Amino acid sequence: MNAMALWLAVLMAIPIASQPTSSPLGAAGPMGRSPEVSVTAQTAKAPLVGVLEQLTAEDLTLQTSDGIRKLALSDVETIAFSQSSTPASAKPSSCRVLLTDGNVLSGDSLSSEGSDFKLTGLLDAQIPTTAITAVQIGELSEAADQQWQEIVRTALTSDIVVLRRGADKLERIEGIIIAAGADSLKFEFSGTAIDIPVARIAGFRLYSPPKELAATIAKLQLASADLSVSTATFEPTTHKLNVSLPSGVEFEIESQLVKGMDFRIGRSLPLADVSGAFTKAPAPLGLTTEIDSDLLPRWETRRDIDTQAPLECLVFRGGGTAVFRLPSGFANLTGNLGLEQSRRAVSITVSIKLDSEEVFRKQFAPGDPQTPINLPIEADQRLEIEVAISGPTATGATAVLSTPLLQK
Repeated sequence: MNAMALWLAVLMAIPIASQPTSSPLGAAGPMGRSPEVSVTAQTAKAPLVGVLEQLTAEDLTLQTSDGIRKLALSDVETIAFSQSSTPASAKPSSCRVLLTDGNVLSGDSLSSEGSDFKLTGLLDAQIPTTAITAVQIGELSEAADQQWQEIVRTALTSDIVVLRRGADKLERIEGIIIAAGADSLKFEFSGTAIDIPVARIAGFRLYSPPKELAATIAKLQLASADLSVSTATFEPTTHKLNVSLPSGVEFEIESQLVKGMDFRIGRSLPLADVSGAFTKAPAPLGLTTEIDSDLLPRWETRRDIDTQAPLECLVFRGGGTAVFRLPSGFANLTGNLGLEQSRRAVSITVSIKLDSEEVFRKQFAPGDPQTPINLPIEADQRLEIEVAISGPTATGATAVLSTPLLQK
């Protein structure tokens, strides 16, 4: 029996598969009509309100009170669906599928169709085997969930089954699947064949070679979660969105179940999401002790003064250096630089280098306004941001780089 057939046998034996597999989408309210939406665009001073007629990989067509409006998708920022709803019959999901692209799909049951798995529930999704990182079956206690998260992060060399050892303990086993029956899974473990009762399985992971992910173009906002998507189209004949995820998962969803779409996510990447190395500034001239290690550059979440929206900021207390290796697909680095208000009479000098070539340098004194930055960048460049403090009171100055983004 091949591995796919064996896993299918296991899944069919899991109690969740015996629950009703029909999709409860029909309980979501009136279907079969084009949705009313509000669209924000880079070239529009105010949101455009109307009925969504079509959404393709190139453009969006909207029926407004002033007639048909067609926007290039590269101009669209967000789409808000005004009549989204949650099915009244929705019930807690029985399985959660963690995908290789970081998305999580929940459903009532999971089964196999050829080389793919099929998830049924609020979403009826086709899931390639190579897109699955882990499948959780049923609920876990807080203690068991911590163990499950650790198991999910662990690198694999084979498929594994995760067993329940009471309510708060999990145990992973790996080896070779020999056979699967209705009530048990026969598994070769340390050279010995054992039978595992299906009721004791908390989840499993599938081993497969890494697969390249498609680019993310938008966030699909649902009532229960946000999903990163690689394509999303809408046809007026079906009144559904056809969606594919970066991992290759595909599904259709009624527009009434969608809260919105945010296309800005595919056009920028927070610098905070890029792995970096941080070093502290040397001890100020004349001092023999080094600056406290707590003063290393670090990421902090702050709040916008006016809107209270969270802002990811790179903060330098007492100077220091942050170094990043830039990923491909982005053309500019943007953000705002400034010296945090301080009663100390200190100043800072900020230097930004790309592959050791200085492309930005500015000195800030207390009271100076923030300076916006917009620097052209290339893939694989070494980005170095250095903050130097003038004077011996280095710990009295804090430089802040607010919301740095890599832009396409």
